[in-house]
Amino acid sequence: MTMKLTFHGIVQGIGFRPAAQRTAKDLGVNGLVKNTGGNVSLVISAKKQALDEFVRRLIGMFDIKKYEAEEIEDIPFTDFKIVHSENDNKTPFITPD
Repeated sequence: MTMKLTFHGIVQGIGFRPAAQRTAKDLGVNGLVKNTGGNVSLVISAKKQALDEFVRRLIGMFDIKKYEAEEIEDIPFTDFKIVHSENDNKTPFITPD
């Protein structure tokens, strides 16, 4: 099963992408994660139970305001990667100093 996820909230500048990579490795989830403007987007593949646990853990670690999940056509990822950020001209939540 492959899912496209977008997390909204304070998700940039706080280690979200490395935490997602570690969590994915722990659960056997493959795919990618990237910053997209003010959000973090992921495309991940695994069994449904692992995907559900992956989302549950990330929500528990960070101040997620909302997230969107969409099942998409299966993509045969072989690992989990952090990819370069994209700017979609949206303002991210900025963490206070």
